[in-house]
Amino acid sequence: AQCAPVDCGDTIAGLDENSHSNCTGRTTFEGRCAATCTDGYSCRSCADPNVTSAVFTCAASGTWRGNFSCTADVCTGGTVIQHSKRHGADSPCQTSTGEQCEYECEDGFDRLGNHTCYPNGTLIGGGCVGQPCTPQTVQFSDRDDDNPCTGVTSDECDFTCADGYTASGGPLVCSADHSFRGGKCVAEGPASCFELQQKDSSMGTGRYKISPGGELSATATCE
Repeated sequence: AQCAPVDCGDTIAGLDENSHSNCTGRTTFEGRCAATCTDGYSCRSCADPNVTSAVFTCAASGTWRGNFSCTADVCTGGTVIQHSKRHGADSPCQTSTGEQCEYECEDGFDRLGNHTCYPNGTLIGGGCVGQPCTPQTVQFSDRDDDNPCTGVTSDECDFTCADGYTASGGPLVCSADHSFRGGKCVAEGPASCFELQQKDSSMGTGRYKISPGGELSATATCE
């Protein structure tokens, strides 16, 4: 009679869902086969946590003998989401492969989508997008009705003051309440005169005084 070696087969039974095997070559008694973690997972049962595979040996019982299990890797990239509560070292996303990081956006920003930890070690998909501000002009500057400040939350708007005026307060910033806030053009020197050529709800045409702070007076007219 001739004895044949036991054959353990071309796959390792009993591996967890985050690992796989493909035994080629010798699969009979004392043959060897590698089990490997799926991308984004590392060996949980190995001494070195960075190992992603282990070798099994075909035993006399006809089964592959070894110990191997995989656990999800923690994402280290994309852990911070600008303009959200996940911004800064005190509250980053702490998730593993396949998991989502929950986040909320600051006032004035809309949530972009789910922030998911991918096998490459990076969280992708989430974000906070600024909401648009109402267009705004800056009196006595190049930001007139034909060229108003526009943008979304946290955007800055630069402006250039007309001759005889200087900028005060820096650029305007689109705020969470959808309005621009910040600088203005201030008249240089003492009170000066301004020819108001277009009527509005409170003032008629004429010459009015402008304070050094850039305020137009409705009562103090110029001669």
